[in-house]
Amino acid sequence: MEGLLEESKRRLLLPTMGARRKLVIVMNIVYVISTIFFLTSERIAEGKFVPQVYLLYYIYVPAIILNIGSLLYNLSVLGKAELWQNMPEIKIMFYDKIAAWTSMAAIMIMSTANMLGIGNPSQDAIFTDFALGHALILVVVLVVGRKGATIWFVIVLGILLYRSFDLGFDYQYHYMTSSEVVKYENALKNNEKWAIERQDVLNQSGLNPPKVSRYMNIWLIFIVVSYLTAYFFSGITLDLIKEVRPVINNIEEVVEEGSKLKNELEQRRNEAIKAAHRISRTEETLKKIEEELHKLSFEQRSAFQPITRVIKEELQKEINRDYRVFELSFDLTQNGHFEKLQKKYPQLTPNEMKLLGYFKLNMSNKDIADLMGIKSDSIRQSRSRIKKKLGLTSENWMEELLNGI
Repeated sequence: MEGLLEESKRRLLLPTMGARRKLVIVMNIVYVISTIFFLTSERIAEGKFVPQVYLLYYIYVPAIILNIGSLLYNLSVLGKAELWQNMPEIKIMFYDKIAAWTSMAAIMIMSTANMLGIGNPSQDAIFTDFALGHALILVVVLVVGRKGATIWFVIVLGILLYRSFDLGFDYQYHYMTSSEVVKYENALKNNEKWAIERQDVLNQSGLNPPKVSRYMNIWLIFIVVSYLTAYFFSGITLDLIKEVRPVINNIEEVVEEGSKLKNELEQRRNEAIKAAHRISRTEETLKKIEEELHKLSFEQRSAFQPITRVIKEELQKEINRDYRVFELSFDLTQNGHFEKLQKKYPQLTPNEMKLLGYFKLNMSNKDIADLMGIKSDSIRQSRSRIKKKLGLTSENWMEELLNGI
């Protein structure tokens, strides 16, 4: 039973602890590889890794280093390195949180810089740079939990609204200078022919410059829907994970209580067997006294009668006391066996009930015979007599009788 409970505990913990660790490992690997690939491609295409060199030293490089550190830590724990084998589980969980938060914080800082357009020579951050922030909501909720996801959701939403208000909802993306834009818009207001013709061509070709409000609305929907989906879906998973620890604690309590109960039952069983031995020895002593008295003459027996009566009474009291100890200890180990047996089969004698008690303790015919000071054949005869008295016919009548009480 204890082994089964311990195995259940191990199997409950294994998926919840291992799945999150593997997710962090995958995230670390993907981030490090994709960031190096991005920087390399920028270097090839633009001639430099990033538009502003401080971004490389203060954002990208620290983020890569932190994710590599998190990766090495989680791989060592997953590989059961000697350093972690003897460490308490609560400490490993603490280090897990630090590794998860540091790697996620580094990625979130980089994403924040991108969404704010820091170091971006264009004004097109709202086009694509919110995609990473949007995707991170799902990752954050799985790696660091719903609180972290809520914080990141507020940050992303705040930056989106800030960028939209900063540029203006009517701001249009096009490839003209500011002075050219002013000239074109003034020409439209004045209904100048060239401007109207240009606008007609753009409309027919579907080349109307998109406004900030359009991208803001799209990202707003994506971000809110992703957050709500991640938040409530993760709630189911997190609730299940939260239930694992109480279940494990209950398992440990059951194991501990079961172990105590097992020891107590074993102690009671030993007490019952000891009491049975004392009864047997006392009965044997009483029998020897009677045998010795029969060897004496009538006059001698009469002379010893007062003394022998006192001895017999005391020995019988001792037998009764030990039998009560045996009955009490036995009932404690067998959940009121004697009381139930007496109620169900009132025709059984005390000796027959005692014999069934010995069988319930898994004692063999030989051990019972030695204990009672009789032959093994007598035990077999007593079994047959009990079977006949109770009207039992099954071949396994003894097991059915004892297990049915």
